[in-house]
Amino acid sequence: MANSITAAKHYAAVLDKAYKHLSLTSMLDVQPEFVREGATAGSFLIAKQTLVGLGTYNKATGYPAGDVTLAWEEHSYSYDRGRTFSVDAMDDLETAYQAFGPLAAEFLRLHVVPEVDAIRFKVLANAAGTDTFATLSSSANWVTAIDTAVASLGDSTGVPEDEMVLFITYAGLNYLRNSTPATRYNRPGEAPDRRFGTWDGIQVVPVPTARFYYDVTLNAGSSSSAGGFVGKGDVLNFILMDKKAAFADLKHAQPRTFSPLENQTANAWKFDYRVYHDLFVPDNKAAGIYAHSVTEIS
Repeated sequence: MANSITAAKHYAAVLDKAYKHLSLTSMLDVQPEFVREGATAGSFLIAKQTLVGLGTYNKATGYPAGDVTLAWEEHSYSYDRGRTFSVDAMDDLETAYQAFGPLAAEFLRLHVVPEVDAIRFKVLANAAGTDTFATLSSSANWVTAIDTAVASLGDSTGVPEDEMVLFITYAGLNYLRNSTPATRYNRPGEAPDRRFGTWDGIQVVPVPTARFYYDVTLNAGSSSSAGGFVGKGDVLNFILMDKKAAFADLKHAQPRTFSPLENQTANAWKFDYRVYHDLFVPDNKAAGIYAHSVTEIS
């Protein structure tokens, strides 16, 4: 079993790397040095630092004293999801892990990452300090709406634009591409290229509509034909936020494997996949999130 355990640990690391590459919200993941395992299963500790402001310098006594408080705040994961897969022994021509690798990667791309992103956008939208509802039907409308959001966020938090991120639908991105500020001039002979990664210095991340809602329904997946998620309620146009206004954490549980000899239900390799995660917005950081959506969908 030692080889199986080693391989499982290897795949857990590979899955983490693949998640980072595929996820649209991985930039919000808390840094490893600021997170610890919790005392109980399904929990983790986040470092919370508190500082005091400036005081008046005294020529006789010198600097006023100030305390720095570093506390480890415990949080529990709200989302614990998983799935078990079987690979028939006869279909696995070489090793079980050669079959599991492509399966896990495809499952991550098609199902895990979209669901994690959708949940995070839901949490961000519901925690937003400012919400605006309007239908944006022209490039000028989109530019004005984003300008308004930038001004609101900058004024309320003081965060510079290069520390903001704009999550936006592909439809909204197309409007920006066709707006006057986005006009591109190419040298003779060059192919047109209207791609851009920033807007006024703000990182731009396009988001598929399917994972960009105010609410998400998670299916229990009690049968092999069910599972996954579906968005409901308001469709978001964009979320503009301070990258430090929220922190997220995701952990891939070490994959469990059972050989055909150990599997009691089929002559197949059995793989158990599990992920638990969450995103948190501290109360004093909600002002750093601005959500803009269309009208309510009945």
